[in-house]
Amino acid sequence: MYFCPHTLKGVIDRAHTDIIQYPMHAQNQLTIMAGRTKKEAAPDTKKEIKKGQATGTPPKPKDKLKACTQLYEVVQTRGVNGATLSSIDECINYVAEYMNFCEKNPYIQYEILKGGAAAGQKVPVEKKRAPSVGGFCLFIGWSIKDFNKNIAKLEKASETNPDAENLLLGYTLIKELITTEMDEAALAGMVDANYMAKLRGLRDLKDVTSNGKEACTKAMQVNVLSEDAVKNLQKLGGI
Repeated sequence: MYFCPHTLKGVIDRAHTDIIQYPMHAQNQLTIMAGRTKKEAAPDTKKEIKKGQATGTPPKPKDKLKACTQLYEVVQTRGVNGATLSSIDECINYVAEYMNFCEKNPYIQYEILKGGAAAGQKVPVEKKRAPSVGGFCLFIGWSIKDFNKNIAKLEKASETNPDAENLLLGYTLIKELITTEMDEAALAGMVDANYMAKLRGLRDLKDVTSNGKEACTKAMQVNVLSEDAVKNLQKLGGI
C-alpha cells in the first residue's frame, strides 16, 4: 500500500498531537470529578431564641400548696427560697408534710386488661410514690447540696453547742424516717427493691464458695457505697 508523503506526515502529526493532549484532557476530567460541590449553610433555627430563656411556656402555678400533685408544682408554689429548719419540731413537721404529700399523690400507671368482658380496656393503676431525701429537699425549696452542707455544719458545731446537737437530731430524724419508709416499701413489694438498694448505697451479699461445697478461705472485701450505709451496718454490728 502506498501513502503520499504529505498524507503520512499529516497522520503522524495528528497522532502526536492526540498523545500530547490526551493526558491534559484526562487531568481536567479528574480535576472536575475530585472537586466538591459547595453546600448551602443550614438555616439557624435558634436565631430568635435568646440565651438564658426557657423555650417553652410553664404551666400556671397553683394557688395553694394543697392543690399541688407534682414536685415541680410545689416548687412553683412554695418558691426556691427554702423553708427554715430551726428546731427539731420544724424538721418533724416538714418531713411529715412531705410524707403525706407522697401518700396522697401516687403515680398512675395505665394497664391493658387481658381477659374477661373488659379485655382490651385501659385502666389506671396507682403506684406508690416512694419518698427520698432529694424529693424532700425539693418539697421544702432546698437542694440536696444545701441539706448535706447544713448537716456537716451541725455535726461540727454539735461538739460544743447543745442547740446544734438538738437540731442535728432533727435532721437525722428526717433522713431516718425517709430511709425507713423506703426500706419498708421495698420489702412490701410496693417499689422496686433493687433500685431502692442502689439508691440507699447497699449491695447484695452472696455466699462465696470455691466449688459449691467448700467455703472460700480468702479474705473478702466489702465495698460500701455511702456513709449512711456504713453507719447502718455499725448499728447492726456488721462492722
